[in-house]
Amino acid sequence: MRIKQVENALNLLQYFADTGQPSTLTEIANHFDWPRSSTFNLLGTLSFHGYLYEPHQRGQFYPTPKLLNLGNKIADNAPLPAFFDPLMQHLHQETDETIWIAAKSGLNAVFLKVLESTQSIRYTTQVGTQVPLFATATGQAILSQLPQTLAQSILDKSVYTQYGTGTPTNQNEVWDSIHTSLKRGWFFSASAFTPDLGGIAIPLLVDERVYAITTAGPWFRMGDRSQAIASIMQQAISCYQPPLPCS
Repeated sequence: MRIKQVENALNLLQYFADTGQPSTLTEIANHFDWPRSSTFNLLGTLSFHGYLYEPHQRGQFYPTPKLLNLGNKIADNAPLPAFFDPLMQHLHQETDETIWIAAKSGLNAVFLKVLESTQSIRYTTQVGTQVPLFATATGQAILSQLPQTLAQSILDKSVYTQYGTGTPTNQNEVWDSIHTSLKRGWFFSASAFTPDLGGIAIPLLVDERVYAITTAGPWFRMGDRSQAIASIMQQAISCYQPPLPCS
């Protein structure tokens, strides 16, 4: 279930991030096609709690630094293992492809940390991006480490939308892919959710929490390098994930 008022607040914050400038009530209401009354109430509520202010003149709104401070506190206290950062940096340097850490969120995998490739043609994404668990290497890596009853429940509830040529069409295909990937030691998808994108994922279990680390890039680079990148990832994980330090 989604709450419209919460979605409106999140969309408004994304709007300010995209525009990078103050806006009036009328501009915001017209942009979203919201009633002026509900727009007024939303702006008033966020202003009352210190998340918006009027920087230049009365009637224009913009977020205050309170959002940044709140985000920094959340990030500083996030229960993410410390070795994630050096592991991602290492993979980023070795592959120069986009790297992310993801975890389960309902029927999806949500990206918790992202390092984008520096190459001109690359996969662009951000923290908070969600992809279906059933469809992607990232999601299947996470599913492979969940209790089977939970994984089965997720697949039973999934809608097998065909996002690309590599999207599994049913849960039997997902289970076959998971079993094959576990034997191989790494998970792979091509055009499964994003066309012409290849991804290699490996599950990470830390204190009974399940994550997946993924290296992804354009298929024309990832296709021939899949085995080599998977080997780089496996070696890096053995170096950085406690209690297996590099020798």
